Amino acid sequence: MSVRGAAEAVGEAAAPQHGFDSALLAERVGARDVITVEVAHRLAAGARRALDTAGYGDLQTVAGDGEEG
Repeated sequence: MSVRGAAEAVGEAAAPQHGFDSALLAERVGARDVITVEVAHRLAAGARRALDTAGYGDLQTVAGDGEEG
């Protein structure tokens, strides 16, 4: 999938575009090297659904505070 395809797939899968940047990054570096971190469990669940729907099931999704790594 191209970056444009990733943008369209994730954009269609979620109204709030959680996971959008991660899908674009996965197109550049590969899904195994991308972890998306959302501060709230609700946001992480939304990102996970959007990424799964768009075909990015290999991306890791984490709920937590990413400030300190």
